[in-house]
Amino acid sequence: MKFSFLISCISFFLISLQLSAQETTLQLASQNYIEVMGESKIELEPNQIFINIRFKNYMAKVNKDVSLEKALFEQLNELKIDLTKQLEIRYDPNHLNANSKLMSSENTAKVELTQLRKNYIVQLGSAVEAEQLINSLKKNKDIVFELERIDHTNLESFKSKVQQEAIKEAKAKAEELTSAIGQSIRKASLIREIESATSSEPSKNVFISAQYPNGIDHTPEKSFQKIILEAKYLVRFDLHWN
Repeated sequence: MKFSFLISCISFFLISLQLSAQETTLQLASQNYIEVMGESKIELEPNQIFINIRFKNYMAKVNKDVSLEKALFEQLNELKIDLTKQLEIRYDPNHLNANSKLMSSENTAKVELTQLRKNYIVQLGSAVEAEQLINSLKKNKDIVFELERIDHTNLESFKSKVQQEAIKEAKAKAEELTSAIGQSIRKASLIREIESATSSEPSKNVFISAQYPNGIDHTPEKSFQKIILEAKYLVRFDLHWN
């Protein structure tokens, strides 16, 4: 009795194992595609560097602001900076000069532009130019400055390139894998973007080499972080049975 029960259990196990193997074989045979991941990364030297300059004492009188502004413009001119093309003046509504007068109309405050603090945004084309400006601005005790942002004139073109390179890498990977088992790929039946990122946020330490030249490498290009473009795609290719 026990022997018969044992034989039955073994037979059931062998049948189950055989069915499982058949199911796996059928599943592999019916899966006529391969999915692979492709990744790409590009690092760009920024060719648009924006530096925000403002006066330390924004509560100063307008007359003094005018004289400070004139001195700043002269300082920028000495560096061959085109004020008509490379300088943008923005008014900061969150800060007023000392002589500002708020005029209330239906609980709405109205302020003249001349009463607002100014931000002077200077655009440079290279890290070398930015370094020269930084060293000059450090001599002006009436101002503070910070990195506004970094950018690249052909950023969109490079974004497209990094996406294409990720898909090309996926294709190359699929061809390599399928050739190992005597197969080849056909057309792509699915292209899914998994990740597409652009890192160009200005670093808080971006001016460290200008302020402390003995602390780190003082090469201008290394003073500014690069713009990093990344792309990751999942691509499905149909298989061709040779």
